[in-house]
Amino acid sequence: MAKDPNEVKAQEIPVVDKVIVGVVYAIKSISSGKYLDGRGGEKDPLMTNRYPKGDKFLNWTIKKTNHGYAIKSKSSGNYLDGRGGEKNPLMTNRDPENDKYLSWTIVKTNGDKRFALKSV
Repeated sequence: MAKDPNEVKAQEIPVVDKVIVGVVYAIKSISSGKYLDGRGGEKDPLMTNRYPKGDKFLNWTIKKTNHGYAIKSKSSGNYLDGRGGEKNPLMTNRDPENDKYLSWTIVKTNGDKRFALKSV
């Protein structure tokens, strides 16, 4: 697989002021305290309570698309798919550039250093 020119070396960033394309993130649910797990190529992501540092299954990069941002799993190379109204996301290897189901908006919440993800 070709190296993505938007990706940079993994960093641990506990809290961010802004989302940076290409930086490696762990995506944590505020309500459950669990992390989004991209798994090893399975079609369904899941939530887990493992610690994300050094765990490639819990690491994600963000890429700008024509509709918003795509969220890519470091472990599988697949993208988080919002599925157009379905209740649970999937993982897919489709090109996210013009695919609205693979595009997300990232919104800063409540003036703090947290963000919400919303499928376009």
